[in-house]
Formats: sequence, structure tokens, C-alpha cells
Amino acid sequence: MFDRSTAGPPQEGTSDGTSDPTEPLPVPVPPVPSGASDPGKMERSNRRSPASKLAVRFCIALALAVLALGQPYPDSLEDHLNSLRSPVERTAAYWQGAIQAAGAMAMAVLAEEPNLGRLTGAARTPFCDDVVPQDQRPIVDAFNLMRRTGEGERLFRQLVDSGICIRTGEIPYNSGYAYMVKSFGSWSRSYIKIATRHVRADEPDVLAALLVHEATHVDRYLNGEACTFEESCTTLENGVELEEEIAAHAAEAEWWIQAYGKDGKRFAFGFDFGENQLVKAYLQGPDVFAAYIREIRSDPREATRESG
Repeated sequence: MFDRSTAGPPQEGTSDGTSDPTEPLPVPVPPVPSGASDPGKMERSNRRSPASKLAVRFCIALALAVLALGQPYPDSLEDHLNSLRSPVERTAAYWQGAIQAAGAMAMAVLAEEPNLGRLTGAARTPFCDDVVPQDQRPIVDAFNLMRRTGEGERLFRQLVDSGICIRTGEIPYNSGYAYMVKSFGSWSRSYIKIATRHVRADEPDVLAALLVHEATHVDRYLNGEACTFEESCTTLENGVELEEEIAAHAAEAEWWIQAYGKDGKRFAFGFDFGENQLVKAYLQGPDVFAAYIREIRSDPREATRESG
């Protein structure tokens, strides 16, 4: 089952915490002098570098490609694989061709990119002032993916125009939530918080889908569409407002469809597999989708989320 921890319910309250957006775009993390204190050193040392992650992904993709050599594939690759399956003597040339075909398939897996339009124009990223530099670049990359759809761009601009910023931190169960509070006619004390584990997971497309989800919560509050305004919410036992999650997950699924089509991402191993499952439920119609969201958002651990 898809462990849906990539989006938490919107929250209301009167937190005194600041959430002022900052102007600069992300900058590289400065090197830590020898002997200097680095509170993030231990955590970073336990994570693979981007290069090692890429190597692991390539090995997985290559192994899958080798296993898939007996399956039909389109265009010239299919012709080549068909020739390899013919009853010919297993010569050095045969194995060289098999390795080349498997390598080509593995590279195709690694090269899979969202099928989205080009991004034009730059925009200030709405960071809260407590986001560390090392977490800024992944969020910028995810926002740039999110903005490559019309709805994603609209949601992003709305966050900037409304003064709603993005912060990061540890969250016990959910991987993100929108905290909405209106003060003196302004929403600028509101923010979106994303779990550090997702920011550093090296999955910009999943992070982009999460940002779409949470920005949709924000959008519904800003436009008075949230079920809480009319007190018409179906509230689950763990406190989740079902209608709001259905709306936010639907926006998330629609973004993923625009990125990868109705069949989803071809090779999904982690949180992206969950996005594929979300799309699958979404395409089965409103009733099936509502039941699916109820199921994945009914975990009692949701009740332990932060209050802001």
C-alpha cells in the first residue's frame, strides 16, 4: 500500500512564529573550516552523495534492463532485441550486442524526465528565513519543475504574492503541511512546511508534486473554498479533513499526469511509485479516488502532526 506521507492536512492557529520570505536565491553551502563545528555534518555523512545515488540508480536500471532483454521494445531497440533472441550461436558479438542493448535501456531509465514545457523567466523563491542553504537548492529545483505547468505556475505566483513562505524541518509522520492563519487581513504569517527527509531525498519530481499538493491547500484557503469555511468537512478519526485532502491529492495527481502521462513514471522505486498509485486511483473516477484517499489518510499517526 502507498504509505502516504508526502502531504499533511492544512492547519489553522495563531502561531507567533515568523514566516517572512527572504529575497536571495539559494547559494552553495560554504565549506566548513577544519575543526569548525558543523551541526549538519553527522546527518550529511550518513547520506549518499548525488554521484553515489546516481551510480546506485544506474546499477538498478542496468539490472532491470538485463532482465527485460526478453521483452519487446519499440523502434530499433526492439529489432535489435529480436535479433538477439533468434537461435544464433552465442558468440562474443552476441554478448557485446546484449550489453549495448541493456546499457541503452538503463540510460533511458536514468534519462526519464517529466514531459513538461520549458520554463521561462526567473522568480524569487519564497523561503522562510530559517531554511538552511543546503535545503534551498532542492526546493528551487522542485519549484522549477512545478512551474512548468500552467497550474503549477499559478500556485507558485500565489505563494509569492501572498507572502507565504516555505520552511523545512523534521515532521513525525507527514512529509508536509500548510499552516494557514489570517492576521489583520493578511495571510503573511502562513507557511508551508516540508519534511527534511523529502527535501534531501534527491527526488525533485516527487518534491514538486508535494509542493503542488500543499499549495493547493493554500489556494483553497485564500479563495474561501476550504470546507472549514462552511463547517462542511468530513473529519476522519485522526483529524484529517477528507474533502481538503481529496482536492489536494487530485491536484497532485493531475500534475503527475502532465509530467509522465496516464501510465505514470515507467521505473518508479520509491515515493514516485506512490505517485503512480495515486494517479491510478484518480483515473478510476471520483468514488474510487475518494475511497483511496480515505484509506491512505486514515493512519492514526496523522493525529501526531505538529500544530504549527
